[in-house]
Amino acid sequence: MSLNEIRILYVDDDEDDFLLVQSFLRKVKRSTFVINWVASYDEALQKINDEYDIFLVDYRLGKETGLELLRAIKKQKKFAPVIMLTGMENGEVDSQAMMEGAADYLVKGNFNSDTLERTIRYAIRDAMLLQTMEISTNRFRNIFERATDPIILIDKNGFITKSNPAFVSRFGYNPDDTLTQLSFLSLFAYSQQSLLVEKILRNEKELIDFEAELKLTNNEQIDSLISIVKHDSMTNVFQVMIKDLSAIRIKEEETRSLKKFSSTGRIARIMAHEVKNPLTNITLSADQLRMELPETILKDTGDLLILYTEIVHGSINWFRSC
Repeated sequence: MSLNEIRILYVDDDEDDFLLVQSFLRKVKRSTFVINWVASYDEALQKINDEYDIFLVDYRLGKETGLELLRAIKKQKKFAPVIMLTGMENGEVDSQAMMEGAADYLVKGNFNSDTLERTIRYAIRDAMLLQTMEISTNRFRNIFERATDPIILIDKNGFITKSNPAFVSRFGYNPDDTLTQLSFLSLFAYSQQSLLVEKILRNEKELIDFEAELKLTNNEQIDSLISIVKHDSMTNVFQVMIKDLSAIRIKEEETRSLKKFSSTGRIARIMAHEVKNPLTNITLSADQLRMELPETILKDTGDLLILYTEIVHGSINWFRSC
């Protein structure tokens, strides 16, 4: 849809009503309306997937009703705005149409060009808002479910209404599986911390990176970094993000240990390299002595020379393994 052109599919078995609506829309100067007319339910079904910005549907369509067409449109295009038209005011039809997803309900003969134009404009706007809201909701749900850190939603009294899998896994509580609500405030190990959070919620404030000790179901305590923000501006729902500092510190300690072991291994390799070369020269000299010494000397000292050579060879092999 362009900013100034609105494409409409008008569904009505009365051509005179179509011509009247068409004349109304021609009087509107702020936008250009491109309106196509079909007279039956079956014709409308064939055009549902065409590029229309809005559908105007008469309640009476022969053997089918506009409500049936409304359901068919919503099945194909969830957010397509549909305005229901009828020849007489009927509260029951009005309510049913709105329940089925109609954007509005107009009685023929009771609206003019200004009313029709405004109704169409608001219906398109509301449909776009609903679509945007669902996209945002799905994006939040994806982040909420996949986050590795615990995330919960709480009301202004601190009771948990929703939790992500990371919270259930770490704290052992799932609000969807129990009839008893758990208060987030009861998880604090120290009363002064829970009182501060209670005051924040009561005054509808936000709290960022608050360090506190939280209790797990097994009475273990963990150091946590907590942020509390309003989930949206329309409700008293707060989003609580919990970062497990205990787990982070354990990982940091493991990383430091790995670095320490890595440094030790590197030093050992350097030492092995520096020591191995002299030992190699020594064992070569010992072998040379065994070949060059007279038999009489070898007879008196040969065992010692052999033992010495074996010790040096063993040292070299040990350093090579480092």
